[in-house]
Amino acid sequence: MATTTVETAAPTAEFTTVQLLTPDGPVSRRVRCGKPRTPTLDEMPIIDLSTLDGDATARKALAIKIKAAAENTGFFYVSHHGIPQDLIEEALEQIKDFFNQPQEDKDRVAFTKAGKFCGYHGVGSTQINNNETKDNKETFSMRYDTRIDTSHDCADDINSNFDSIDYVWNGTSHLPKFRPILTKFYQKRLELARKLIRLFALALELPEDYFDSIITTPGADAVHLHYPGTDETEDIDVGIGSHTDIQCVTLLWQDMSGGLQVLSADDEWLDARPIEGTLVINIGDFLQRLSNNRFKSTVHRVYNRQRESRYAMPFFLGFNPDAVCEVVPTCTDADHPPLYEPISCGQFFNHINLPHALRRNPQPSLMFLKALHTHSLATFPYENLSLHYNASHCIDLDPQYLFRKMVTDNRGRGGFCMEIAILYNHVLRAIGFDAYTAGVRTRGRLEGVPRGDYPGWNHIVNIITFPDGSKYHSDVAFGGDGATIPMPLIDGLVHKNMGTQQIQLKRDWVPHQVHRTEETKLWIYQYRNSQDSEWNSFYSFPGVEFFALDWDVVNWWINSHPDSHQRRNVLTIKFLQRPVESDASFEGETEIYGKRMLVNGVVKENLGGKTKIIATCDTEQERIEVLEKYFQLFLTNEEKGGILGYVSELDGTAGRTQR
Repeated sequence: MATTTVETAAPTAEFTTVQLLTPDGPVSRRVRCGKPRTPTLDEMPIIDLSTLDGDATARKALAIKIKAAAENTGFFYVSHHGIPQDLIEEALEQIKDFFNQPQEDKDRVAFTKAGKFCGYHGVGSTQINNNETKDNKETFSMRYDTRIDTSHDCADDINSNFDSIDYVWNGTSHLPKFRPILTKFYQKRLELARKLIRLFALALELPEDYFDSIITTPGADAVHLHYPGTDETEDIDVGIGSHTDIQCVTLLWQDMSGGLQVLSADDEWLDARPIEGTLVINIGDFLQRLSNNRFKSTVHRVYNRQRESRYAMPFFLGFNPDAVCEVVPTCTDADHPPLYEPISCGQFFNHINLPHALRRNPQPSLMFLKALHTHSLATFPYENLSLHYNASHCIDLDPQYLFRKMVTDNRGRGGFCMEIAILYNHVLRAIGFDAYTAGVRTRGRLEGVPRGDYPGWNHIVNIITFPDGSKYHSDVAFGGDGATIPMPLIDGLVHKNMGTQQIQLKRDWVPHQVHRTEETKLWIYQYRNSQDSEWNSFYSFPGVEFFALDWDVVNWWINSHPDSHQRRNVLTIKFLQRPVESDASFEGETEIYGKRMLVNGVVKENLGGKTKIIATCDTEQERIEVLEKYFQLFLTNEEKGGILGYVSELDGTAGRTQR
C-alpha cells in the first residue's frame, strides 16, 4: 500500500523524473530540481483547533478548512490542538534519555525480540525506499494496547498477547518516567486523532460519528525518532526515504530543526518547516482510498543534512483490523464511480482462522508473515477447478472476484498458483508488508519428479522485504511440494519442510542460461526427501517484479495453449494443519503436517511419511463426492455442468488410468 519512489537521471537541468511504484506498475511524474521552496498557506495552511470541542456549527467550520487542505496537498498544520506543551517537552526529554543510552541498553528492547513493530530499531536498520540510502534514524515504537486506551473497559480486553508488548517496558524500567510519560502522551494523541477522524467525516459530508465504530480498537502506532547529525561528506541521501503513509491520518510533532519535505501538486519539494506550537497532519493511503482520491496521500521524505540531532514523534491512526475499507457513498456518483473495491483483512483473517492473538493487531512482522503463510496454505487448496468446471474454461484474476470466490462464498474454494498468490499479495500489502509478485519458471515432472529444462513463466511467488533489508520468499500456491514456511533469500540455507523433506533456495545459473555473471544468477527452489538424498530443483526465479498485465499474459497461455498441462488435468491439493504442541511462538500457532491430493480420478494422502491412495473415482459424480468428502470443497450446479464435454471430464475410465 505505501508508495515508494525511485529517482532517475534528470532529462533536463530543470526537472528530474520520479517513478511511483504502484501495484499496477510504475507511474512516472516529473519533479522540479533545486532547493525546496516554502509552501503557501493554501498548500499547507495553519488550522486553529481551539473550537474542536465547540458546538456543531464550529466543528463544521473546521471541517470545511480541513477538506480544502486534504484536497490540496494533504498536509496542514494545527494549532491549539489540546496536547499540553509541557507533556510534549517531557516526552521529548524521555526520548532523548533513551536514545542517549549505550547501544547495548537500547538493544535490550530491540523489535526483533518480539517479532512485532514495537520496540527499538537501530540506525540504518530500515530502508523505506530501496532506491535511496538506508534511513539514517533510530526509533522507539509503541503499538495500540487496550489497557492504555481510556475509552475502554479493559475487563473485556481483546488483546491477549501482551508478553511481546510488555517486554519493551521491562527493558526500560531503569528509566522510571519513561513508561508513564510516553503512555500519557500516547493517550493524548489517540484522543486527538479520534476527534480529527470525526472532522474528516464531516469534511466528506458524512455523519460526524460515521467512522466511530471502526476506530474502537484501531491500528494506532506511536513512533519516536532520532536522526543523528550528519557531516556534509557523508554518503547519506535521506533521514527517511520518499514514501506515503499507509494508515488514515498521521499526527507529527517535530523539533525546530526542519528537514521534512512534501511533494506538491506542482511537482516541487516543499519545505515543511516546523512552526512553534503546532502539529503537522497528513492524509494516509486509506483515507485517500475511501475518499475516492479526493483527499491526497502525498509523497514526503526527511532530508537531514545538519550536524545536530533531529527529533520527531509521529502518531499513525488506522481503522480496526477487521474494518471494511471502502469508498464512502458521498464520494461517488454516476460520473465518479468507485475507484477501489472494498478491502476487509478481518474477513480474510476469520476465513483462514488466524489466531486471535494475532488478528487483532496485524502488522508487517516475520511472525505475522509465518502465520499468514501457514494458515493460507492450509485454508486455500491448490486447485485448478475453475479451468475445468467452468463453461468458459478461463480463469479470472480480478482480485475482487478472487476474494468472493475464495473467501466470501465460503465453499472451500482455493485456486491455482496465480489466483491464490495474487489475492495473498493484496492482503500482504493491505497489512503493510512491502510485497510484490515475481515470475517463476517451473520444471516439468515425470512420475512426480521434476526433470528437464525450465520452460517459460508459469508460476508465481511473493517476495517480501522487511525494514532491515532482509527479503523472504513466500510461496503459498505451488502444490504438494511447496514450502510450508516463508524462506529468507539466503543462498543454501536448509529448512525442514513436511515430514523428512528438506528445502533450500540456491543461488546459481540454470543449465541453458547463456549470459552468466554474478548478477544473472537465479534463485532455485530445491528439495530432497532425506539428508542422504541428492538435491533436486523444482523451479527458478530472478526476483523481478511482475505486474498485472504480465500475469494476464501468463494466464492466457495456461488457459488456452495446447501444451498447458493444466487444461488436461484436474488437480486439487489441500494441506493439513495441527496445533504446535511445544515451543509455540504465540497462542494458537499451527504447523503443516500432511496433505491430500486429487489428480484426475485418484485421491492420495501423505501424513508425513509415504503417500498412499485413499480413494478413486471413475465418474463425475464420484469426483464431486470426493471433493466434498476429502477436501470440503463444494461446487455450484452451474460449475458442475461446466465440465461436460470438456477434455478432462471423467467418462468412467479416466480415473483408472491414474492408479
